[in-house]
Amino acid sequence: MILLLACTGQHDGTIVGNPGDAMVVQAAPKGIEVVEAEILWDELSLTPCSGEENEGVGSEDEFVLGEDVLELPGGSWCGAAFGPSELWVVGTMDEVDVEVELILDRIDLGTSAFTVDGGQFLFELGEPDWLAADWIDERDDVLIDEGHDLHDTLAEAIQTGSGLYADDGDGALSEAERDAGPLTAGPDREVPERDTVGDTGEPDDDGGSCAVAPVGGFWLLGLLLVRRRR
Repeated sequence: MILLLACTGQHDGTIVGNPGDAMVVQAAPKGIEVVEAEILWDELSLTPCSGEENEGVGSEDEFVLGEDVLELPGGSWCGAAFGPSELWVVGTMDEVDVEVELILDRIDLGTSAFTVDGGQFLFELGEPDWLAADWIDERDDVLIDEGHDLHDTLAEAIQTGSGLYADDGDGALSEAERDAGPLTAGPDREVPERDTVGDTGEPDDDGGSCAVAPVGGFWLLGLLLVRRRR
């Protein structure tokens, strides 16, 4: 179950909720078939609705997009962020291999609040068509790395255009899930307005922020688990 909320003030206390599963997927480029994608990040953090950002947790594991799963701690959050990261995407177009290696400063998803209380989620990196085949004028295999003219443009698209979606558990965004819009997203991605709800699913009427329960202090993702979805 996914509950959305608005954070307009500060509370004391903590939230207790069931953890949720989150898969990380790469948005589809235009005219390029993605064969494999991985990301390596230095930290993944969730921001409590007190407005304070947690420290994040170091990670050196290669995370396979579309396969590996994160266990997100239950609770109400006012944002999420991947810290400095390296994104590696391999694809093909017209019998030409395309390899993308992006150095990312920060993937910030902090435009809206959301609650994890069980359920399935998808972090989508970038928006569809973040890379297009007609941007690449090459007949031979292509490597887009830090020295390539497209690197900074593509890195910016991922850093500011990623989003977190509710998922039905199949690890792919359906048309209906995409139409519903992200729960939270980067500054360049639109998030639809939603009613504030509490743990009963009813609108919040107590005037508080983070309607499900009070939040305070830092939540570190020390219990963040990475495992293969079977």
